[in-house]
Amino acid sequence: MAAPGVLMTSSGHLAGIGNFRGAIQTPAPALSHSSPRINYRCRLPLSGEHGVQAVNIDEIFTSYTDKVRDVQRFRWLSEGAAKNEYRALLDMESSSKTQGREHRPVSMQAVRFRSARSGKSLLYGFHELTTADRVAALRKHTNRQRQWFLVEVYEFFEEFLKYAYSFMGIREPARWTSKDRDGLPTEATASMDWRWFLTRARAKTDLPQSVLKQFHSEFPRLKEVESKNQLRVNLFVVALLVAQMRHHIVHARGLVADAEAFARKALSKSGFSGETLNLHTEFIKNELSLDSDGAILLLNVPATGTPPILQVTYDMFDSLVDKLLAYAREISIELGYIPPGDVPTSE
Repeated sequence: MAAPGVLMTSSGHLAGIGNFRGAIQTPAPALSHSSPRINYRCRLPLSGEHGVQAVNIDEIFTSYTDKVRDVQRFRWLSEGAAKNEYRALLDMESSSKTQGREHRPVSMQAVRFRSARSGKSLLYGFHELTTADRVAALRKHTNRQRQWFLVEVYEFFEEFLKYAYSFMGIREPARWTSKDRDGLPTEATASMDWRWFLTRARAKTDLPQSVLKQFHSEFPRLKEVESKNQLRVNLFVVALLVAQMRHHIVHARGLVADAEAFARKALSKSGFSGETLNLHTEFIKNELSLDSDGAILLLNVPATGTPPILQVTYDMFDSLVDKLLAYAREISIELGYIPPGDVPTSE
């Protein structure tokens, strides 16, 4: 009963591995650490309605990871119920095959609304469902839920970028562009509080590219680790991929008509050109899994290069979320975050 992109394995378990398919990156060489690390670990005043608060880069990163954790908890709860239903459907299908009734309807559904004229209940959408129909509906519903969970995770990532960018600006205004400072000279921003910087950061357009490109300019080490890392993906490109997924989920019901156009749009303001642009375009097309209707698939998908008999899959949703978290961590490290158990100068 398992098929490409199926919700679970035949044993009813959600399976997954962490690596992307078709990654175009090479194994990471040792990173250079010639650029100095800036001490951004001081706490900054935050004026608010309820008195003075404080923030540092550790808190900004932890706030982001806490929000992603909560999204994952909600996902696990909702998919726990789906897993139980899926197992029940497997048992039902097995019983139907034994009795030679696998093509017969096993349930009937209809919904209703009240007539504005008579007040009576009117039925609509009546249909009979086989076991296969119910499995397909469960799969579609679970994937649609995952799409919206991914929207949440990405929007938290964008908010993290705005806070991290504000943090960099208030500590060293010269690292912001003149446009970001509203044309003010750097010395004139000394009297500006956190809210001014955060408001300016939130006003930036073309996210996430505009913030990430400025981070590139200020932190050469970040640009290096984006493309040369142990995950063997370009983290900048992954962020653009998820941003474009978010756009299609919110504005096009998660449907993609043309994978090539999707990839080109995702990279349209990336700054890539020539062969590099072509490579990243192919990477995005390879990572973009679509069902027969063109809907973005975020369920378990077969791993490339493994025999079908092994049924090796990986979790598309977790894989994307992992990369966004890894990217946010690298940005935070450049801004002074010291990960527990890590020595930043030797990473």
